Amino acid sequence: MVDFASTQLNTLDPIDDKYRWWNDLGKQHTALQTLLLRNRIRDRGDLAAHGSAKECIGESVLALTVERERMDMMAIFQAVFSEEPVH
Repeated sequence: MVDFASTQLNTLDPIDDKYRWWNDLGKQHTALQTLLLRNRIRDRGDLAAHGSAKECIGESVLALTVERERMDMMAIFQAVFSEEPVH
């Protein structure tokens, strides 16, 4: 599933700004795994996302202390909201 998603994301036009974050996400294999496969951080993110504003989600992403998790969640946030999270 992750390989298929990566292949599909890499077929998007990298010049088209609306796909910029999705192209970046397609290059981060662990971010795709976080997005697509069941895991602890995704479960916590699902709870936060369904009841929180974009700003709160962004702050939560920036507060992650594990570098790989923060980078993965930033890639997902950027793809979903078409911008970087801010404090």
